[in-house]
Formats: sequence, structure tokens, C-alpha cells
Amino acid sequence: MSTRSHIIIKGAKPMIYRHCDGYPGKADGSEPGVLADIIPFLTKFKKWRGDDKEYLTARLTQHLCNLFERDAEEEEKYGPNFLSLSIDLGLHGDEAYVYIIDTSKPTWTVQVREAKRELWEHPLLRNTKLVETVKVPEYVETVKAG
Repeated sequence: MSTRSHIIIKGAKPMIYRHCDGYPGKADGSEPGVLADIIPFLTKFKKWRGDDKEYLTARLTQHLCNLFERDAEEEEKYGPNFLSLSIDLGLHGDEAYVYIIDTSKPTWTVQVREAKRELWEHPLLRNTKLVETVKVPEYVETVKAG
């Protein structure tokens, strides 16, 4: 079964539903997963766009869709990947994890929340438990040697 998850931007109405590969992974990219996919994006977005929840929701969705895009050979064999991500207005109850991005303070954070059994029957945030809170690092300019 797929590891489903929701990504919520605190203060925005729509949320992102990730149909598969919703496990956390590591923020530093050493293990694949949601944190490895979103933390580098959030770092850049914060630097160049700031606290703009609507654009953040749209551009993060686009970023994740780009990561899930099939190459030409896969698309020819399986067709386009229309199942991996969607926009939602509420929890389903089938997600294993819920991620909450908080941009309301100078230090942005991502809460990783794991579903409790009760989430299946009552898809509410209170039926998740906090696993960890990850700080979004500040953008650091890199200079290429040339």
C-alpha cells in the first residue's frame, strides 16, 4: 500500500495530497522522502518570495509534480502520472503522515505528524501525533569557483 500524506501550509485553505512516498525521510536529503523533497524548496522560497501562502501552495505543488514527472520512456509505457499529487480541502483519513508548514514566525518549521488509528474514522488533526519539528534553514548563497 502507498504511504499517503497531506502537506498543510498553516493559514492556507487548500492542502497538498501526496498519494505515495509520503514517509518523512531526512531533511538533509540523506534519506528520500517528503522532508528531502520540500526543505530545499522551502529554503529558496522563503529567501526569494517570503511568507506568501497562496504562491507557496501553488509552487510547492508544481515542484512536487516536477519530481514525480515520468521520463519519456516511462510515459510511453505507463502513460502520464496523474495520480501522485492533488489539491484537497480536508484530510481523508487514509494518510500515514501529515506535514504542517508554519511560515508565521521568522524561523519556518515543518511539523511531521503521524496518524493515530482514530484518523481513519475521524480525519482530524487531533488524531495525529507530533513526531518531530524540523526547522527550515536559511538560504546560503553559494559562490562557484571560476
